[in-house]
Amino acid sequence: MSKILYITHTNPNNDSRVLKVLEAGLHGGNICLSLGIQRGQKVPESEYSYSVTSVSKIFLNFYFKKKKRFVIINLFLNVIIWTEIFLKILIRGWKFNPEIIHCHDWFMLPVAALLKIVCRTKLIYDAHELESECQGMPRSLKFLARTTESRLWSRVDVFITVSKSIETWYLNKYGNKKSLIVFNSPQILSESFEVGNQDIYDLRKIFSVSARSKIYLYSGRLTAGRGIDIILKSFLSVNSDAVLVFLGEGPLIAEIEDLSEKHSNIFYHPSVAHNIVVEVARSADFGLCLIEDASLSDYYCLPNKLFEYAFANLPIIASNLPEIKNLVTEYSLGQCISNNEKELTRMIEVNDLQQSELKKPLNKSLFEFSWEKQEQTLIKLYTSILIKDF
Repeated sequence: MSKILYITHTNPNNDSRVLKVLEAGLHGGNICLSLGIQRGQKVPESEYSYSVTSVSKIFLNFYFKKKKRFVIINLFLNVIIWTEIFLKILIRGWKFNPEIIHCHDWFMLPVAALLKIVCRTKLIYDAHELESECQGMPRSLKFLARTTESRLWSRVDVFITVSKSIETWYLNKYGNKKSLIVFNSPQILSESFEVGNQDIYDLRKIFSVSARSKIYLYSGRLTAGRGIDIILKSFLSVNSDAVLVFLGEGPLIAEIEDLSEKHSNIFYHPSVAHNIVVEVARSADFGLCLIEDASLSDYYCLPNKLFEYAFANLPIIASNLPEIKNLVTEYSLGQCISNNEKELTRMIEVNDLQQSELKKPLNKSLFEFSWEKQEQTLIKLYTSILIKDF
């Protein structure tokens, strides 16, 4: 049994990846604590998770509203805010005195590296994406991310990421290191492999969708770069009875809700707990995963929605990006297309001509991607990392 500290710049109480990894540590019989930052609406704390709040940000918030054009002032205020956050996490982590630190992003890598020295512990760096090459990331922030990772790479004992291409990029960029791929896949139950398992949610009933209409589901973050504009344009012009359901949260909610009020073939459903997304998805007919090639991180990604659709037995319409295409092709999960409105519209109209089929048993070869499998990989890592010869 080990003491494991998880550190993230998100709120650990509502970040699905962080929650699943935390549960893996607990299931391995370890004493675990997850530390992050309180963001947005207050989420109830648990005995295993704690999110710090920034008093300085609340106090100085009026400066951000009134003096955004003064870059130097904003930079100075950000230094104050992040110093406060780092100190709070550092103190809480030092009191916990972990044997293993599992750091979830580059923002917290400096704190994790310092705690590694102070507590004489092992450090795992878990990059959920290609951290320094994300869409919309300013050049200054990219430089800071690359510098942070490069300078602290030698402090990392094990590197974890979510796809083979991202793993290869990191090892080529910063040097060889013990590394693992832990897919960002959904939690599933063994009965998910059985035919006839009843859905917890039925989107067709919730939105009163007729039996002749096929349901296309978009699950995930409702933000730019996820092909949402392409999907919306297609469904606003397509000659089909098909309907589109968005499931998730994000800055585009207002736009989607507005369109859903004006168009009978567009619907919005709020996000649900990460462990029931697959059950919700089961009542759809197709899954949409159109990631725009807007950054290297996007180009190499393997998004969680891809696995959610696969375990929900949904035929997938996905972007023609290398990691996504390899998975979709190898396991016959659907079809990859170019990210354009015309090709998606054509696919929807072609699917209208095909007869609906009864759902088949889930392909058991996909089990290697299930979270249960990823959890076992993490548990083995936590056990082996403390061995002297690791």
